[in-house]
Amino acid sequence: MHSYLDCIPCMFRQALEMARLSGLEESGQRAILCQVAELLPSLPLESSPPELSRRLFHLVTESIGNPDPYLHIRRESNQDAERLYPELKQRVTDSATPLLDAVQVAILGNIIDYGALRSEDIKSKLEGLLAEEQRRLAGEEDAIFNFSSLS
Repeated sequence: MHSYLDCIPCMFRQALEMARLSGLEESGQRAILCQVAELLPSLPLESSPPELSRRLFHLVTESIGNPDPYLHIRRESNQDAERLYPELKQRVTDSATPLLDAVQVAILGNIIDYGALRSEDIKSKLEGLLAEEQRRLAGEEDAIFNFSSLS
């Protein structure tokens, strides 16, 4: 796996997000983006996106003096997930295909980013994401999602 030129704007977005979450003023945010711009030529696109993100994260967290800019958001997300857990567990328990539903819920947990469910209406967003994931998996046949081999 390697990175693409499309990863570069995403790296700037992530750096800016971390700077903002850490409460930096606009001048500090700009300074972070300038540091990222200086780092980019040394980042080999042969590296995977997680490898590049790790280096970016290290640069930004050291520069802003905050080892975990996402801490507050992760805690909120975990609390949201804990509130939804009983309902999701019941959904799997009541399902005619509990293993399939459990796999879909696990997939959903892996595709949710920290910003996706941060609202008053978390339950309807979750239902929308579950429905979207079910439609997507139904159309991918056995080549990508070979669920039949699990059962």
